[in-house]
Amino acid sequence: LYTLEPCNNDSCTQEETYRASGTIRDKAGNPLPGITIKIGDKTTVTNATGYWEINSLQEGNYEIIATKDGYTFPSQTCALGNNENCSPKIKPGSVLDIKVVPNNWKPAKQGENVTYTITVTNQGEETATAVVLTDTLPESTTLVSIEAMEGGECDADTVTCTLPDLTPGATATVKLVISNAQAKSLVNKATVTAKEYPDDVQITWTAVKPYLSVTLSDTPDPVSTGATLHYTADVDLNHNAPTTTATGVQLVMHLPKGVELKSLNTDYGICDTSKLPTVICELTDLSIDSPEAISHITVHTQVLLNDPGLLLLTHEATVKANEYPTHTDRERTKIAIPEGIKVDIAFVIDVTGSMQQEINGVIKALKAFIAEIEPSKAPLIALIVFTDDVKIEAFTRDLDVLLGAVKKLKAEGGGTCPEASVEALLIAVPHTKEGGEILFATDASPYADAEVEKVMALLRGKGIRFNAMITGDCSNESDWNQLP
Repeated sequence: LYTLEPCNNDSCTQEETYRASGTIRDKAGNPLPGITIKIGDKTTVTNATGYWEINSLQEGNYEIIATKDGYTFPSQTCALGNNENCSPKIKPGSVLDIKVVPNNWKPAKQGENVTYTITVTNQGEETATAVVLTDTLPESTTLVSIEAMEGGECDADTVTCTLPDLTPGATATVKLVISNAQAKSLVNKATVTAKEYPDDVQITWTAVKPYLSVTLSDTPDPVSTGATLHYTADVDLNHNAPTTTATGVQLVMHLPKGVELKSLNTDYGICDTSKLPTVICELTDLSIDSPEAISHITVHTQVLLNDPGLLLLTHEATVKANEYPTHTDRERTKIAIPEGIKVDIAFVIDVTGSMQQEINGVIKALKAFIAEIEPSKAPLIALIVFTDDVKIEAFTRDLDVLLGAVKKLKAEGGGTCPEASVEALLIAVPHTKEGGEILFATDASPYADAEVEKVMALLRGKGIRFNAMITGDCSNESDWNQLP
């Protein structure tokens, strides 16, 4: 972690200067001493705790360069000025590089084997000796086989491979096959060590599709306001299922807000649309007893997007049967926004029911922020709210219009927990100008599959000031919304 702060002590010159500081850790979270840090014409070295500091930096744009034998560091650029701190997150890597690729990036089917191809590459200038690969298998999985493809010896009991010496530029490949009978996401950890270089680690996540599953897809994506959107819900009993028949199969779909149902059909069931936006379909029993048996059912839904304020739609479907637990899938559809539209400031606010206690404080904070803006110099501001969907409530330079929209904010609805916080930011960041500002408020965790690292990279890349008010997470049931 790096921070850049205004230097206001007696040692500063009369001209405002800045200080850069931070702590560098490896992939395992251990501090890295002895790293040379260079900013402009100034250098320093990290201490035993990985900490470094450079003072008396003038306003301007700087490249922060970190170097240490055996490691690679991506360079970072920081803009110093206007009392703004800079916090680039530099991730050190080993020149003895490890890459893990599953045989399929799509979700693995429960009951099927998963194959990982692990490649170790010597990107350094010295031969790597005593090279050892160690793998920590995902929970509740068993090893089927492990094989070093270019020589070396593997031990199935410890899931390790002793690999040949690697000259500069050389690679070694290991093929690892596991058997998986559980429905949780697979988390595999592979570590490579050598005498001459620091360790490298790669953690690989693989989603799992359970025996009885539902998969949602959409077209087109993004969709324009006023256009028709087609959803497909595929319900499947996979051929590895231990119980060959699924009875009492029910599919429950929650259509997004702001859409109008135009049509819904399936060849193998009856759907009830009397409780829109919830649709309940009683489906035919599924079976894998014979090639002629029905093991897969598709439900087609067409909706019309008629709310011009929506930015993101979230469609949710859950399937259950007497013999199998429920499985839920979500499909998120972006609303087409012209590329040229960019704002100076974005308010991104959680308005789900669990925010009732916080919403008044959020409104007060936004009103105070608006009050500090000179009306004649008002920037372009967007007010974006989210639950499971994302919607724009205001897009204006008129502070009175913005203030009116803020005063109307009301906390209601939303799923239990989590919420579409990261999805809202993925919409807001590309449409916020470089060096702009985002004010963010939520009391819920993001979805498990949310692209948090992508959001952080986008924020850093555009130099956006990110101010967050986070008052809870999904580990606390008081932050859950009550469903009817």
